[in-house]
This record gives sequence, structure tokens and C-alpha cells, in this order.
Amino acid sequence: MRILALFALVSMAQSFVLVTPPQLAKHSLSMSAEPLQEDDYLVEQEQCLGATERLLLEKKKVEDLGLVQKYGETIKKDGFDGLRAFVWKIFDVSNYVFPALGVAMSFGLLLNMAGYGYYLDDGGVVIDTLQNIQEDQFFQEQVIKLAADAADKAASGMF
Repeated sequence: MRILALFALVSMAQSFVLVTPPQLAKHSLSMSAEPLQEDDYLVEQEQCLGATERLLLEKKKVEDLGLVQKYGETIKKDGFDGLRAFVWKIFDVSNYVFPALGVAMSFGLLLNMAGYGYYLDDGGVVIDTLQNIQEDQFFQEQVIKLAADAADKAASGMF
């Protein structure tokens, strides 16, 4: 355990050691030294950067040049930009619609597993027990059947 703690301390101490890159060490700060050119400075500055910083700078440079398209935008400029923008809007809307439908269907399945059901009525969504919904549906079918029979009798003149 002591060896592990010692190893951790040594590795932490090494991470804080600052080493001057050899390219910077060759340039002195004296007045007689040759002035750095701007290109030399940029090269030396990039060599002092870490990998993440270099990636971020490269990404920014590529985006500034217009070589990479951003999310929902295009760089082709071939006349289909309006269509592409429309397709991106549909894609963005679908990212909200389909999960909402999935949540609604899951809610309906949970209601059915609990013995409840739902249906759309003129007033909105009605949630009731499955037995009551089946009875209501049966009575509505019987009313429609009796109304059709009464209409047939009235049309045939049996009254």
C-alpha cells in the first residue's frame, strides 16, 4: 500500500514539472538576439500547446475557413439550401415528436396493465376501467342497431 501511495505522489509531482521546449530555449531574451519572425513565433506557440488545445484551434481554423458545416447548416450553396434547411427542421421536430409518442404509448400500456383504458371523446381523453369502457361500447352499438332497425321499419311503412 505504501508503494502505491509513493507511486501516486511521484506521478503527481512529475505532472507539475515545467520543461522549456528546446525550440524556445535556443532563443535568448537578450537585446542582441535575433528578433523572432511572426511565423517562428506561431510555430513555437503551437509546439507549446497541448493536444486538446491544438485540436480546438484546428477545429476553429477549419470552421473559420468554411470547410466544415455546422449542425443544421450547409456549405454547398448549390441551390438546395432551402430544401436542406426544411429537412433539418423536420429532423429537429421529429426529435421531440417520436419520444413524446413513445411516452404516450408507454403510458397507455401501463394503464392497460393496471386494468384501465382510455379513449378520445369530444371532451378529450377519457380514462376509465376496461369493464366500464366495454359496457359503454356495447350500449352504443345496441343503440345504433336499434336506431337502424327503427329506420328500416319506418322506411318500409310498418308503423
